[in-house]
Amino acid sequence: MGFIDSIKSLLGMNGGQKKSSGPAKSISGSRKHEGTVTYFNHKKGFGFITARDMDKQVFLHISEIPSKPRKGMDVTFEIQPDPKGDRAVNVAEAN
Repeated sequence: MGFIDSIKSLLGMNGGQKKSSGPAKSISGSRKHEGTVTYFNHKKGFGFITARDMDKQVFLHISEIPSKPRKGMDVTFEIQPDPKGDRAVNVAEAN
């Protein structure tokens, strides 16, 4: 799924396509992941992190990170399943 498709999916703009009724695939667990913020919109309060150990973008909400997120920021995080897909939780700037 590309960047634009990720945004459309999050905003419920699926182009008239029906969403699958099956459970979303999750890569959750309490394991810490490392990644990079690849996009963040401060006006809307969300963005995406790309994990280094997998080729997947994970949703990031501003409430999950104590510092001001920016594109290119290295972070550590956990992944939590969400009805719309996986989301990053307990996000912290990497040292």
